[in-house]
Amino acid sequence: RDFSEHETNILEVVAGRIAADLEREMLWREGVDGARLKRQLAAVERIQRGQLPSVSPLLDGWDLAGWTCQAESVGGDFFDWFGLPGGLLAVAVGDALERGLEAAFAATALKAALRAHAPYHREAQETLGKLNLSLWTGSAGDQYASMFLGLIETATGRISCASAGRPAAMLLHPTSWETLEEPGARLGESPESVFEPFGCELAPGDVLLLMTDGVRGTVGIADIADLLLPKLHLSADQLARIVRDGLAPQLNQSEVDDRTLLVIKRTPS
Repeated sequence: RDFSEHETNILEVVAGRIAADLEREMLWREGVDGARLKRQLAAVERIQRGQLPSVSPLLDGWDLAGWTCQAESVGGDFFDWFGLPGGLLAVAVGDALERGLEAAFAATALKAALRAHAPYHREAQETLGKLNLSLWTGSAGDQYASMFLGLIETATGRISCASAGRPAAMLLHPTSWETLEEPGARLGESPESVFEPFGCELAPGDVLLLMTDGVRGTVGIADIADLLLPKLHLSADQLARIVRDGLAPQLNQSEVDDRTLLVIKRTPS
């Protein structure tokens, strides 16, 4: 049937009102869902931040400190340290090669696997091999990570090291510095990946810096060495803060990657 102009106007008014009510309902639901997601992200951020060690281990002659800056509210970077049987101290920086929530979940699983496997091995490359298998078998083949792992003999200062991917490490002496880099396959790439062992020794007064690719790719190893060499007498926490604060302009210009720095200092007797 034909509609009169009056009836057509009524239909348009009713349709507009229904459309406005539907849009308002959708916006309300999006607002509720958005607020819920923000609360969940905030909770994950608190948990992730709370899992980072904050108190240096109670070991005479050793001082540790670090910081992590995620590109988003949560991310895949972390650092860790913990004691092992036989007077060993494990130190590590890791980077789950994703961003956001996906990276946060992968990093949490990787860190848990590290603490589970490390007590059963005295060589860093053996632990990385177990981590690689755990990540490869526990994912759909699309999760990768980089890591630097060091097992320190606290009585002698000798360190068994191994790395996966491209984390960076540097050893600072009172008057010089050197890099400790052995780039290798990323964790999770292949069950047959082999990680080459290498080592170093920290004398009293030496400092070992471990960092993820986000730090090294932004500011460079030499810049960090120039900043810290005159200040090696300071505590590990002070050295970590100097890097974070002194390089803040360069770090803040690049928000692409998560970034982590770990400072391990063998204090003079």
